[in-house]
Amino acid sequence: MPDESEKRYSFTGLADRNITSASLTFLWNHLCKPCQKQKVKSDQTGKDLVNTIVQHCSKELEYIDARTPVAEAVIKVILSARNRGLSTEQIVNELKSRWAMTAFPRPISSKIIARLITSIDGLD
Repeated sequence: MPDESEKRYSFTGLADRNITSASLTFLWNHLCKPCQKQKVKSDQTGKDLVNTIVQHCSKELEYIDARTPVAEAVIKVILSARNRGLSTEQIVNELKSRWAMTAFPRPISSKIIARLITSIDGLD
């Protein structure tokens, strides 16, 4: 059994053909604002939305900025990695790289992220 630092976290079923409407809404809500305005919600599949997040949204500076709540940032980091599963250490490193040059860098650690992950619905 892997220890907690090696465990990888992702959201199950987001790229499935039979994705639920709740999961589509979840993905839609994690698109950047310009993509939400450009795309038609009913025409999208889970795979399409994850691809949009990876190829466009995750590259936008404001997608995960200093004002993004930590729980929301964790979700966006995981989705930006194609929802393939990240360890707490990988999540921390990504957040530190995004928040390092802000006016008020946040103190973030694997321990904080591990505790927070337990409260995010759907994250396995």
